[in-house]
Amino acid sequence: RWSPRAPDPLQGARMGSCRSPAATTEAWTGGRPYTPLVLAFYNAVVVYLCDSVVWRCSRHVMLRWYDANAGSSHLDVGVGTGWFLDHCKFRGGCERLELADINATPLKHCRARLARYHPRMHTLNVAATGGPLLPHGTCEPCESVGLNFLLHCVRAPAGVDKFDLVFRNLAPLVKQGGVLFGSTIVSPHDTAVRHTALARAIAWLYNLFGVFSNDADTTVRLRAALERHFASVELHAVGSVVLFRGKR
Repeated sequence: RWSPRAPDPLQGARMGSCRSPAATTEAWTGGRPYTPLVLAFYNAVVVYLCDSVVWRCSRHVMLRWYDANAGSSHLDVGVGTGWFLDHCKFRGGCERLELADINATPLKHCRARLARYHPRMHTLNVAATGGPLLPHGTCEPCESVGLNFLLHCVRAPAGVDKFDLVFRNLAPLVKQGGVLFGSTIVSPHDTAVRHTALARAIAWLYNLFGVFSNDADTTVRLRAALERHFASVELHAVGSVVLFRGKR
């Protein structure tokens, strides 16, 4: 089990906007609920309450994971409210920050919150098939790519391994020697993590209403997909959450 007590140090970034043609196809289901009203309550309900009480992986643990991995050029995919980017320490200072989401609402929210870093904005679909996520030259590879609480919301096309699809899409956006990292809530049926009855019940409801799409997401499948696309892989189970990292 990973200890949150020993993170690497990290901090700062730019601005623009790009829309991927693939962003108009069906993507992660959890992108739909991010309205301005939801974002207003998200930190209090999810970051401060649910992360600790339901999923048992507190914001402090996930922030240390950001501190340990976010580089001076960083792409964050599925940005939420930007809480972790607002509080994390980027290694060597943040020289370039790229933000990507299927939904323009959280991008606008994060652009305002993280204005000091002058972020560049990208609308894209991580589960797109048949081509690069972004037009050539719109986003150079970064030292780090973050996927915080994204994968459990992604719905891939039928018959497609979503972990493999997402990592195959994002690996070209990671510099050689860089990392792709993040956190995800795995299936309530996965015995490799310690789900509580409350976590299983909430996950079942979220899957029922289309907020989550993680019923088949297992730690074994996550590791296998990472190993297909990255030279070294690391996973840590904390409560119902798996923290993961793949290095190119």
